[in-house]
Amino acid sequence: MKKNVLLDSCIVIQCINGYDSPAKWLARAETVYFSPVVLAECLSGLRDTKIDKVRRRSLDKMLGMSMVVRPPVTEETARCYVRIWQRLSAAGNRIPTNDIWIAAHALELGATLVTTDPHFKAIPLLDVLYPD
Repeated sequence: MKKNVLLDSCIVIQCINGYDSPAKWLARAETVYFSPVVLAECLSGLRDTKIDKVRRRSLDKMLGMSMVVRPPVTEETARCYVRIWQRLSAAGNRIPTNDIWIAAHALELGATLVTTDPHFKAIPLLDVLYPD
């Protein structure tokens, strides 16, 4: 069964570095969501070097694929963020702020988050897929 997925930055970076194929995720997904927070994390790692220009072209190609949807961060995303942050804080769990935003966006969209970061397990109700 195909799912709607939101790719975490670590997965996108693997794709643009050539370690993974975006086509693999497109084949498994009904929709691939690309959060602006993920885009910001990916772009912040790119410089004006020859290899980073190649990576930027790979990122642009990925963003242009027909199954990739780029939803905006909304007021509902912010509400999801606050709920996640409050639960994590109450439990004494801290994860990077951007990852809370990414998780909030996945929850808002009803998407499975594809990541390699284990700290997402601490977020209740978040459907997480850890690739093989």
